[in-house]
Amino acid sequence: MSKTKLLFLFLFLFVAPFCIGQQTNEFKIHSHNDYLQNAPFWGAYDHGANSIEVDVFLKNDTLFATHAEEDIISNHTMESLYLQPLQRALELQLGKLQKIQLLVDIKSETYSTLEKIVSVLESYPKIINNPNISFVISGNRPKPEEYQNYPSHILFDYQSLENISNDKAWDKVALISLPFHKFSHWNGKGRLTESDLQKVKAVIEKAHSYNKPFRFWATPDSKTAWKAFHDLGVDYINTDMPDRSTAYLSTLNSRVYHNKNKSVVYTPSYQTDQSKKKVKNVILLIGDGNGLTQISSAVLANGGNTTLTQLKSIGLIKTQSSDDFTTDSAAAGTALATGKKTYNRSIGLDNNQKPLQNMTELLHQHQYISGCITTDKIVGATPGSFYAHQKDRDDIQGIAKDLLKSKLSLFVGGGASNFNKQE
Repeated sequence: MSKTKLLFLFLFLFVAPFCIGQQTNEFKIHSHNDYLQNAPFWGAYDHGANSIEVDVFLKNDTLFATHAEEDIISNHTMESLYLQPLQRALELQLGKLQKIQLLVDIKSETYSTLEKIVSVLESYPKIINNPNISFVISGNRPKPEEYQNYPSHILFDYQSLENISNDKAWDKVALISLPFHKFSHWNGKGRLTESDLQKVKAVIEKAHSYNKPFRFWATPDSKTAWKAFHDLGVDYINTDMPDRSTAYLSTLNSRVYHNKNKSVVYTPSYQTDQSKKKVKNVILLIGDGNGLTQISSAVLANGGNTTLTQLKSIGLIKTQSSDDFTTDSAAAGTALATGKKTYNRSIGLDNNQKPLQNMTELLHQHQYISGCITTDKIVGATPGSFYAHQKDRDDIQGIAKDLLKSKLSLFVGGGASNFNKQE
């Protein structure tokens, strides 16, 4: 009997991720209410925060790190929690030694507290003379026209969008800060409403028109919010979680894909769709690691459509391994090739490590020709599942031997060196 000329071709595409990172500005983190952290100063400093809030209240000639007088802890002072640790970090060259501002949020009377701050800082010449360190007065502040009355290492947090007529006063402004709730009541979930978005954009643009960095305070504190403020161009992102926000934003560019070239979507004629015409050839195309998440991402990146989503005959299969929630290519490939689930790392064997009949073997019994083409090594876990029977996917030599005695009429792939080692 001559072999049936119906060709079954198995194509395996292992697509290396080609990501064009979204072009975004560098981010800066402001550690809000830092004195409430488990390790004030150190946690924010270690995670690379560029701005650390130092809430101070003057009592008995001492600057306590607190919001209110009733919350004072006797040994928690501006010096013990911030200045002394910062000086120690500089002396021992600890941490990233990044540019940093201590945003001193005055909670007590303005002028007496500021006078005490200036006095205390004079005892730390290595800090105040370090060009990478700045002190910015926030909270209860003097009038803008009085800014220039203070030493050069003392700058101010301007909390208005009104222009300052005095250029010297502007020179003493380190940044502009405004309460977020004044412009939006967004809770950090979903996205800003269009009207709120325009208001927020206008505020940021106005602040930047003065050539000053900008910060919102009293903001929602979530990944969605951090990304939104980052994308909007907020210079200092306000957070009570400097560790988590830094970890998230520092890897954001590598996790964001921006599609510059949209693929042309092909629309089939559907003339043979679900018809009873005789099939000439069958191609089983497998995108390794491809699932609904990847398909949805591709649809979004391509403007809402792909050629794949034009298909009318669509089904879903579940290839989860029998021993783990997270499935590897070996178990998934075996499920596709044999119709049976198995344990992770298994190539063509069942849970009892007994051989399972795969498609190529079944097709050969019925005189069909089959081939296997892959962009990976031909002995990889997914293509290997269609011809091999091995206990572990790492048994490359065993898989290679199985290929040599397989029923495939054609195979194309990488990994020639694996066969050079064969005896």
